[in-house]
Parts: sequence; C-alpha cells; structure tokens
Amino acid sequence: MRLDQAKEGSKIRIVSLRGGKGLRMRLTKLGIHLGESGIVEKNSFGPILLSINGNSIALGRGVAAKIEVMIE
Repeated sequence: MRLDQAKEGSKIRIVSLRGGKGLRMRLTKLGIHLGESGIVEKNSFGPILLSINGNSIALGRGVAAKIEVMIE
C-alpha cells in the first residue's frame, strides 16, 4: 500500500522507496529509511503528517505516493 492511502492513526513500516536518487537521499535525511516504523498523524487533505522516531514530518501527496508501506 502507498503511504498516501494509509488511514490516520495507522502504524506503518516503510517497505519501499520509489523515485530517483535525489528523492531517496532527501527522504533519508528526513529520517525515512527502509524498515523504519512510524504513525500516520494526518492524512485528510493537504500534506501527510508522519511521526517517526518522535519527529513530525510533513510530506506532499506526490512524494507520499512513492513510499510503499505495510500496516502493522
């Protein structure tokens, strides 16, 4: 499932990062790594808000659509 499809409050695990090298590097700098767990705080409209390792991260929907997650 893509990150932009996950429901609010879902606990997720990152399983794949699709996109170019620049996008993968940017996500890594934000703390989004393969195997990382987090919680979807907001996914109603606008940017998607994630909580990973105690940090809140806002991602645009286009970027979130390139992140494959598994619901835990």
